[in-house]
Amino acid sequence: LEYAFSGSTRGWQAATTATELDFGEWYHVAATYDTTVGATVYINGVQDASNPDAGGIDTNQFPLLIGENPEATGRLLDGMLDELMIYNRALSEGEILYLAGKRPKPVDPGSDGLLACYPLDGDANDTSGNGINGTIYNAETGGLGDGGSVWVDDPERGIVISFNGTASGAYVRAGEIPQMTLTNDFTWSFWAKQKAENTADNDIILGNRMNENAVDFVPRQFIKFTPTKFEWHMNGNGNDNLDYEDIPADVWIHHAVVKTSNQLTYYRNGYAASSGIITQALDFPQPLYFGGDNEGSEGENWNGLMSDVCIYNRALSDGEVLYLASN
Repeated sequence: LEYAFSGSTRGWQAATTATELDFGEWYHVAATYDTTVGATVYINGVQDASNPDAGGIDTNQFPLLIGENPEATGRLLDGMLDELMIYNRALSEGEILYLAGKRPKPVDPGSDGLLACYPLDGDANDTSGNGINGTIYNAETGGLGDGGSVWVDDPERGIVISFNGTASGAYVRAGEIPQMTLTNDFTWSFWAKQKAENTADNDIILGNRMNENAVDFVPRQFIKFTPTKFEWHMNGNGNDNLDYEDIPADVWIHHAVVKTSNQLTYYRNGYAASSGIITQALDFPQPLYFGGDNEGSEGENWNGLMSDVCIYNRALSDGEVLYLASN
């Protein structure tokens, strides 16, 4: 298979697969293009070809045809097609695996490696048995419930906690994030529903920005899950940040971030949506907050609803993440 495109002054470009398709067999084929990595071709959910040309694809006046070449007519497909889909973005590897039917089976992670679990359905207590209970600040006035209460009766998830995103808004302090090296593992898992009024791209949904006294670590370092990226910040830079598609408003989404040694993988609704490599370990344990922190800064406090936060000191498998996203 050849995924070909025109690159203007760069000329004809193509990603040609190593796999030759056998006659009489069905294959799932997907091709993506973006201006950071270029072209990628997948066969049955597995990457089979790539072209690093990331200079963009030309537009032209020809119509979209299926099974025929609109520019050089007569090159007709002798075969069958089914379930053709076209997206205006590059799908992630996890999304392509899903379309290819290569879906992990849900596996209950149980309590193995579970540090803390917070249903957030009326209090911030830890139900893991480890006693790492959270403390809610500004609980009576800093939420989105009646009179500013943090508690909201959501039609989909029942009683959940809420945060109003203001400088005096609610937040939860829930223990510590162990010191993050390039070898240890963790998993953060939670449900969240971001409000449309949330406009800041670096608000703390989960994590921290400063130390427990609301001042910078030296050197500056923090970990936080935000509406636009997972920020892994060390030595005053965010070179190891993990980007993902911006979180849409007013819909419940399950999020998970899994750290396996020096690799971070972000899952949305049970499927891998982004991954990256971290190059800098952190020097200190970090305070863990939900919905904001103790800076009293509107620029860090998040606006939305949250439930079922679980923290593990191991890397959950694809099937375990899918289980949490399905329950």
